[in-house]
Amino acid sequence: MARLKRFFVVTLGCAAWGATALAYPVLVDAKSVPNLLGADRAHLTAIAPKKEGGFQKLAVQVDEVEDGAAIVFRKPSTPLALRKEHAHPSDRDPFGGKLDEVHRVVLDDELFGTCDAACSNTAKAEARKACGVSETATVGITRLDLDFLKTTAFLVDCRKKQKAAEKTPIKVDMKERTFTTNTYSYTYKDKKNILFENISLLPERKRLLTDGELLVYLKPKYVFNMQFAEKDLVSRITSISQGPLSTGVEVAFSLDVLSFKVNSQICCDVSLYKDSLYFPVMLDLPFEGSSFKKGSGLFYGLNIEGDVKKDVKFMAEKLSDYQFVEAKPRADGGSSALLVQNGDKIVAVGFRSMKAATKDSKNAPLVAFKEDLKKIEFPEVRSNFGLFYDVTSLAKGFHHFNVWFYVGGKEQEAMLGEYAKNGITYKSTPVH
Repeated sequence: MARLKRFFVVTLGCAAWGATALAYPVLVDAKSVPNLLGADRAHLTAIAPKKEGGFQKLAVQVDEVEDGAAIVFRKPSTPLALRKEHAHPSDRDPFGGKLDEVHRVVLDDELFGTCDAACSNTAKAEARKACGVSETATVGITRLDLDFLKTTAFLVDCRKKQKAAEKTPIKVDMKERTFTTNTYSYTYKDKKNILFENISLLPERKRLLTDGELLVYLKPKYVFNMQFAEKDLVSRITSISQGPLSTGVEVAFSLDVLSFKVNSQICCDVSLYKDSLYFPVMLDLPFEGSSFKKGSGLFYGLNIEGDVKKDVKFMAEKLSDYQFVEAKPRADGGSSALLVQNGDKIVAVGFRSMKAATKDSKNAPLVAFKEDLKKIEFPEVRSNFGLFYDVTSLAKGFHHFNVWFYVGGKEQEAMLGEYAKNGITYKSTPVH
């Protein structure tokens, strides 16, 4: 996939609050449903048991994800003129409409239900009914069981075209630089900077997060130091894609130094869901991290309208406790999380390594305050706290982790912490 090269990463962020029923996306890697690989994507649907009995049909979204990192937008709902200036994916589907290993299927956890033995025995018949096929028709089914909620849904290949689900209700206002769901609004800084200006919780419209910050500082051992701040990183929206469960924002980035644009390209996406949001962070190091001195890394700053010590719960290692030595593989796969509380509402922020599944990641973002950064001779920041990503123990090459925001109530604190730290994990079982 296309991505920014040499020494820097790109990010943006957001938060959300669901006042009523909350829905978070379950990302089902196509590799985890091998019996459905090769299915026509237009034939896919999903069903889940209802509390009052019977089954209901669920909206299904299929994303193409390149290198396990960024979504590929082939036919955006709203392409912008800027997109024509950059190399971008062809609108032609190289997979011929079939479900391939590069895809992931997205479902809402809100509609998964409890499924006992009786429920399991009727799943195949209910799937045929939902598909609109005969009682003897062959359908492909995989059962999905959520680890935390202990609820179930069934992903189904109907082998017959299904009615497309309605588009997500997320409102896009380019003039006001705002994306709005029923539960949050996200305003970015300007047409050249998609870092957030403020995040407001609805319906109160109370700002929770303000003035997102990004700073990269690298100190090679034998040449001059390099610093990249927001004025150097240009991030511009190239298209908007509205799907059944999310709105995808395609972004082009460039490094603007001394009036020269370096490596300007479409490389990243931001996905906004009903009560959550995520974006990828990508780093491509041309040298081993050991080539850089202590204090080299990325700082992603967060500002809240509240008391950090009182309102933020950290589920991550602190920079003040971190030892800049050869890092050992982390048991948590390089995940960090924090919970921001606002009254009875909680925003869980998760920083997860894409290597978490193999448990071989050596790094995770570290909680950092201004005084911590000053001690490692990092440039001054304006944020009251944030996450520092140390590069000195990284291997040469491509590194990627996702940043997630989940929002809910105080009563969902345990679930939100788990989702932020590990994602919505599940078990998949083919139904024969």
